[in-house]
Amino acid sequence: MMSAGSSFITSVRVHFCALFKQFAFTEVGAHDEPSFASLTARNATHYLRVTCDFRDRFVSASFGPLVEDVVPPVPIMPAREASQVREVPSGVILWATTGDKHSSFAVGKYDQQDEEGTDAAVARLAGALGRHGALILAGDRGAWTRAAELTVARQWRP
Repeated sequence: MMSAGSSFITSVRVHFCALFKQFAFTEVGAHDEPSFASLTARNATHYLRVTCDFRDRFVSASFGPLVEDVVPPVPIMPAREASQVREVPSGVILWATTGDKHSSFAVGKYDQQDEEGTDAAVARLAGALGRHGALILAGDRGAWTRAAELTVARQWRP
């Protein structure tokens, strides 16, 4: 039987495969602990980090630019200004394109604490990013600016 982290990483590889190919991401690391797992991929300019917190039963992703051609560590403090944002969470990416804050942040939540629940959440997140995240994942500056502004403000401004 696979650990929860191994199962999650396998789910990310399966469900994010099309996005990774579409935007030329290659896997650069995976991390598996009893309460947390992640898989990080990068392309020539950006990274996408997909994570799962098994305690909170939540799957999310973060997207950002490489720093000196390297995937930077997870930011320890939130940015105070949009120009300081180093990565944008998947909930914000989806909110910026759909206008639906609640659904955008709930897409990665799962209730069933097993492989099926985690897999379903990974599939939902990959599907949502595929449908609504193409501009930012392609490196569009306007989409990045809008998402960075929402990351800081947490308030919808048309």
